Amino acid sequence: MNILIISNPASGSYNDIKLGKCVDILSKKYGTVEVKFTSAPDEAGTIAASAVADMVIAAGGDGLLNETAAGLLNKNIIFSVLPMGTINVFCREHKIPLNPVKAAERIDVARLKKLPLGFLGARPFLLMCGFGFDARVVKQVEESKLPVHKTVKHLSEGVKSFHEGYPELVVFTNNKKYHAYHVIISLGHFYAGNFPLSNTIREDKLNIFLHQNPRPKSLVFSIFSVAIGKGLPVNPIFAENAKVSGTSFVQIDGEFIETATEQNYISIKKEALTAAI
Repeated sequence: MNILIISNPASGSYNDIKLGKCVDILSKKYGTVEVKFTSAPDEAGTIAASAVADMVIAAGGDGLLNETAAGLLNKNIIFSVLPMGTINVFCREHKIPLNPVKAAERIDVARLKKLPLGFLGARPFLLMCGFGFDARVVKQVEESKLPVHKTVKHLSEGVKSFHEGYPELVVFTNNKKYHAYHVIISLGHFYAGNFPLSNTIREDKLNIFLHQNPRPKSLVFSIFSVAIGKGLPVNPIFAENAKVSGTSFVQIDGEFIETATEQNYISIKKEALTAAI
C-alpha cells in the first residue's frame, strides 16, 4: 500500500519528531510512506487531487483536513488524519486521539467509514458552517492581535460580539421559509469538538439550527446552554439543501470566509469520502 502524508509545518501543534514516529508506524504497518509539505493556502487540495496513492493522510489542523478532503472528492483513495492543529475539532468529533502518534497507531484500513461532506456552494466542509454570531466571532479571532491562545481569543471576541448588530437572515429549506439572526448548519454532534449541539443529530442530513430572537440575552442563553453541555435550546431542522440569504460572512469549520454573494447555498453529499479514522 502506498501512503501519502500531506503536512503543514505551520500548523498549531506540528512536531517533526512526532511526524517521524508516525511515518515509522505507518511504514511498518502498510509499506511505502511519502510526506509532502504545504507552503501556501489551498495547496493541500492540489496535492491531494493529483495524488497517486492508496491512502492520503492530512497531518495538520482543520483547515488542512478540509483542503485535503476536497482534493480527494470523487477519487478512490482512503482519507485519514493526524491531528497537528491548534484545536483539532474534526478529531475531537470523531474521537481520534489528539496525540498524532497514537492516532497513527489507530489507523486501520480494515475498519473503514463512509463520511458525508457538506458544501457551501462548491466549497466542501467536514463539520459545519455558521452565519451571524458564529461567523463574526471567527472573523474577529482571525483579525485579533492578542498574543494569547486561540481558545482565549474565542472567549474574548465572543463576549465582545454579543451586543453587535446582526442582519436578519432568511433561510429556505424543505420548501419553507424561516427568519433568523444566527444559523449553524452541522454534520456533526458537537460544537468545537467538545460541546454537544443536540441529542437528535442525524449524520445523513444537514442539521440546521436557527436562532430567531435578536436580543443579546437570548443569544447569551443559547451559548451558555451549549457551554454547560445541554446543547442548543432549539431542535435542528433536517434537510439535504438550504439557502441562507442576507450575509456574506460565513465560518466553515473554524475558518472565516467572505463569499461573493449574500445568497448562500448549502448541500450535503452522503458517503462522499472513504475514511480510516
